Amino acid sequence: MTQQIPDICQFDGRKYQIDAWYGDTDCIPSSEALGFTTESEHTANWEGRIDHFQVCGDKLYLFKLEVNLSEGSKDYLPQGARKEVLLRYEQFTDFSGKPTELREYRHEFIVFEDLVIPFSGSMHLSTYLDDWERPQDADEPPIEEVILHFKNGVLQELEEA
Repeated sequence: MTQQIPDICQFDGRKYQIDAWYGDTDCIPSSEALGFTTESEHTANWEGRIDHFQVCGDKLYLFKLEVNLSEGSKDYLPQGARKEVLLRYEQFTDFSGKPTELREYRHEFIVFEDLVIPFSGSMHLSTYLDDWERPQDADEPPIEEVILHFKNGVLQELEEA
């Protein structure tokens, strides 16, 4: 089985990957509940979406969704949301250093302004490592883990794992 791309949570100015949820996650709206459908782009993302949460003012928000929208949903936008598109380019070269291929990576996001998630339970987070966000030769930072405890979407306690 292919390891799935993790959902993300920004907390205390840092980006973490969500390793586990303990509690009722039914409060996180599905794509269908938001009015669109997604398609799997590859085996590491079966749902066709990656959730990006944020803890701000001790509240849990669904900040944005990275989506691969199905053909019938390409032009749809949920009420109170906006679209954001990120283009990244990677240049490939042969052994002599001559450019051989330029790849474009398109990332499409649906961004919400104020979508509070009334989650009750715990969220286990660990340091998120994104190769696009650090120099190629940089050392990997140490993995830090935290557990956030919520009641109705409000942060109750922080526990270092």
